[in-house]
Amino acid sequence: LLKPTGMLALHLDWRTSAYGRLLCDEVFGEDAFLNEIIWAYESGGRAKKFFSRKHDTILLYARSKAYHFDLRRVPLERTEHRKNHMRRRVDEDGRAYSEIKTGGKTLADAALMLAGGTIPFDEGALEWIDEKGNKLSDETVVEANKSYTWRFTPANTNYTTLTGTIVLYPASTGIVIYTPVNDAIFLSGANQIVAPGSAATFRINKNFGEFRSVAVDGVTLDKSNYRAWSGSTYVKLTPAYMKTLSAGTHTLAVYFTGATATTTFTISAGSSNPATGASDFAGVGAAVAMAAASLLGAAAVLRRK
Repeated sequence: LLKPTGMLALHLDWRTSAYGRLLCDEVFGEDAFLNEIIWAYESGGRAKKFFSRKHDTILLYARSKAYHFDLRRVPLERTEHRKNHMRRRVDEDGRAYSEIKTGGKTLADAALMLAGGTIPFDEGALEWIDEKGNKLSDETVVEANKSYTWRFTPANTNYTTLTGTIVLYPASTGIVIYTPVNDAIFLSGANQIVAPGSAATFRINKNFGEFRSVAVDGVTLDKSNYRAWSGSTYVKLTPAYMKTLSAGTHTLAVYFTGATATTTFTISAGSSNPATGASDFAGVGAAVAMAAASLLGAAAVLRRK
């Protein structure tokens, strides 16, 4: 069916491209092979155990040496009928978003997703909600210049629910959807209750390379009063420093480049310096020992009589 001047472009993905190459070599001959074209793209999720399979393969074969190839037709500009209305872009603040240039779109067209964003969780519910917190249908028509609220609820209930608002359809430019961007948040340790003189450990979702300093009750701590290490970022207030704090609630701020994580921690009621209590106990012990010695002395006197 293919004319002597014809060419065949066989479009396959990574699962079958190798088999397609062998089959075409058998049908047309190895000499008929012209090109292997890689079509790369970025949509969809991201693999974590291997490089993402983000490309298709187009095998180009000629029917004969008399094949027709017009290079001028290759860089053909897209027409309005071929225009892709969803385009990945990055704004001046570094946030990724998808842009739609036609009206009448729905929340489903906004394509809210975790991929490409900075939310540090793999599993959870990402959805649009109304002012009462109820989930909006994907068929909701996007209105011009209206702010829409998204909510991300991590599958792990120990983590904090995130929310944000976006104007999806600025009337001047079309529908714009920003990938959710969260501020620095505590992954563990927030609002904890600590025994007097005990260490307190916190974990924040930010990269350790962006860590700058720690403050308690508005006072920046000397580095000897805490330890900080990676994975995302851990901060541990030392027992020696915790002994200097009074019982009650204290504020903690962990500073990063361009972001700050804030929370509180509470030191339970009791002495803020366990060493003082130990000294008091030692004093009581000494008094008891002295009383015992007096009784023994009295007993010795009685024996002499």
